[in-house]
Amino acid sequence: QHDVSNTKLKNRLDFVVEKCVNTVGVNVNTASTSILKYISGLTKRSIDKIIDFREKNGKFKSIFDFYERMCKKKVITRKNLENYIRAGVFDSLHPNRRQLFDSVKQIMSLREETDQGSLFADVAPKLVDVPEWNDTDKLQNEFEVIGFYISAHPMEQYEPILKELHFPSLAEAKEYPKTRVVVIINDVT
Repeated sequence: QHDVSNTKLKNRLDFVVEKCVNTVGVNVNTASTSILKYISGLTKRSIDKIIDFREKNGKFKSIFDFYERMCKKKVITRKNLENYIRAGVFDSLHPNRRQLFDSVKQIMSLREETDQGSLFADVAPKLVDVPEWNDTDKLQNEFEVIGFYISAHPMEQYEPILKELHFPSLAEAKEYPKTRVVVIINDVT
């Protein structure tokens, strides 16, 4: 009962194509507008500024570098930063998403210190010492801010069981003449 416009469908297909080409997921130093726009909270204009700044000034070296450079451009808010972390945008710069998420206050304090002309502005604040989210939490966070899974899929944990029970994959289904393929679409936005 959803009205899916051609533009929305094209955007989803653009994403699938780019995902197939760029299998590393969402990466702040490589992702294009067509990928970053799926992360909730940022406008196309803000995303374009991030990409333009990255192309003109080089790749981001850390989340602190990203935040400081984007703060100067007034592009990123706390909520944007949290959503980027939850989506895994900084995984190539720092692999522990939960540590970054729980340290947002410290990350944002870097900008405040720089504004005040602190002698410690070049020293990154200490991050909260916490273990990474478990796979379920990591995927749930991705899904909440992107609308689908990027780094994995929750069903992957059941793959060994499905193989043991000899369930065919969709690619193998054509080998079974009485097999019907049913597709269930959970949500289209």
